[in-house]
Amino acid sequence: MKLSHKLIAGYVVIGIITVITGTIGIHTAKKLAGRYEQLALGNLPIQRALNELKIAGLRIVASTSEAVVLLGEKHQQSEHEWITLEDGDHQQLIGELKLIDEGKANFYRALGEYAVRAEKYDPNELSEIEPIERLTKALLEASFQLIVNKRMNLLGTEVTEAKEIFEQREAAYLQHIDTLLSIRNNELEKSLARNIAATDQALSLIVFFGSLALLVGFMFGILQARTIAANLSRLTQKAQQIGQGNLGQPVEVDTSDELAELATAFNKMTEDLKQTETERGLARTELEHYADQLEKNSRELQEVVYVASHDLQEPLRKVMTFCERLKYKNTDGTVPADPEYLNKLIATADRMRRLLDDLLEYSNLIRHTLVVEQIDLTIMVQRVSKGFHEMEGLEGEINYTSLPTIKGDPGLIRLLLFHLFDNAYKFSRNGVGIQVNVSADDSTPNFHTITIADNGRGFDQKYAERIFTIFEKLQNDTHSQGTGMGLALCRKIMEMHGGTIGVTSIEGAGAKFILNFPA
Repeated sequence: MKLSHKLIAGYVVIGIITVITGTIGIHTAKKLAGRYEQLALGNLPIQRALNELKIAGLRIVASTSEAVVLLGEKHQQSEHEWITLEDGDHQQLIGELKLIDEGKANFYRALGEYAVRAEKYDPNELSEIEPIERLTKALLEASFQLIVNKRMNLLGTEVTEAKEIFEQREAAYLQHIDTLLSIRNNELEKSLARNIAATDQALSLIVFFGSLALLVGFMFGILQARTIAANLSRLTQKAQQIGQGNLGQPVEVDTSDELAELATAFNKMTEDLKQTETERGLARTELEHYADQLEKNSRELQEVVYVASHDLQEPLRKVMTFCERLKYKNTDGTVPADPEYLNKLIATADRMRRLLDDLLEYSNLIRHTLVVEQIDLTIMVQRVSKGFHEMEGLEGEINYTSLPTIKGDPGLIRLLLFHLFDNAYKFSRNGVGIQVNVSADDSTPNFHTITIADNGRGFDQKYAERIFTIFEKLQNDTHSQGTGMGLALCRKIMEMHGGTIGVTSIEGAGAKFILNFPA
């Protein structure tokens, strides 16, 4: 018999016993829960309502007795048919009458609770509501009649008769409530006894089947442990050898069950490991070669960009010098009549120079190593805006609120702000005062969001991604003298800081650049 079949059979037996045990426990728990609900939400609240009914009746009786005693004391002092009370006694009598009314209110409140609980948990109790209400009304009537007779200073026989009626109705009311309470107490004791018996029975069954499951599992475990221990020992020794790098000898077991299949798979795995180790060594060597080559190519590419942008400036300067001379002087010393062509040549050469300057700046940025510091953006914006106005000599407003402190390279952050301010000035609207607003928002988790908004010309939102491309310009009129490199530098700086930059714009209504710096 295969080991898997043995294990399945053993687990099935243990599972059946466990299911039986669990079923007994669940059934008992449900039964106890139902009885507890009946007890906690039914019997006990009904019993509590009956106690409140009894207390309400006793309050009526006590207040009536106090009133009668008070009137009895004045009866001995009065010669009139109607007993006259002094202010203090009158207030005391009113207080006792109020207590009677409170007892009446408490009675009907308790009677309502009694009716609700009885309707839900013991409908047979509903038949007791009418007798309780009838006895209470009779008690209240007797109380009222006794107090009235006493107040009117009637004959002693009439008062005595009213008092006897009141005491009879008091006894009838309390006896009826006590009878109902006694019935409830008996039912409560029986319910508790049933719950204890059910719990004991369930506990005995659970202990029995649980012990049986443990015994079966214990015996089954011992038998299987003896069967597989020896073969597992061999497999363990082989695993330790493999862990030490010894992939030589295969493992051998004396069995025909799943352990034999495991040993075969183990030997196959050993062979695969040998092959994998060989292939991994070759792949590592090849990967190291490619990494070295890639690093070399990257260095060469950066050097080419740097040399090209640096070395081409000298011939450009010579071209510009030559063109300047031709502009103002011909070979015969006269000034050309139409210098338009030479002006265009000079402008083109100047643009090529600026393109190469920007390319050199981008190359330097790629090779730049970040020097991270704590940067107070409020101070940084203040300095950049002041320096920008002084250097460019342009009129405009750069407004800013309190900005956060971020981690970054001061030089690169300064360059980032300069290009964004420069972009706002280059693409301002004719006749409209330049205004740039810098604000902060920390609502994005783990990021400081900085917004730089201007009131310039703006652009169609469909170009929002395109403007961050190297040498990309959306406007080519005479007012926009940039090379299209500024925003590409801004994106590269944000990427180097682990942040992002985006833009929203409406054509003719300015642009809003949104920078997200890691917090």
